[in-house]
Amino acid sequence: MINEAIRKIKSLAGYKILRNPRHNYFHVVTPKGNVLYFQHGEYGGLVAVLEYVPSRTTGTGCQCNEDAFNADELTATKMQELERDGLAFAKELHAKLYANAEEWRNNYWDKANLVEA
Repeated sequence: MINEAIRKIKSLAGYKILRNPRHNYFHVVTPKGNVLYFQHGEYGGLVAVLEYVPSRTTGTGCQCNEDAFNADELTATKMQELERDGLAFAKELHAKLYANAEEWRNNYWDKANLVEA
């Protein structure tokens, strides 16, 4: 599922995929410069999380979708919806967004092993 999702997103204009090949999740930098984290859902499918500056009150990110989805659903519209919903939830939480993807990457715990997919 993860590799299929990466293939689908790579076909969309303006998205950059970063991953550590040793892990079964990946990050996507959106055309707006936000970072979405993709992983397997608890009961299958995928979930997306909008990454933001970590804090004790808001954590490190918020889930962008209530229900897991399949990789074949990853269209430009779906990606925009995930980003929009994640930003709305982050605003509700009063979370501080990263200024850009570079700030996120500079603060990522395993940045030495991130590669572009």
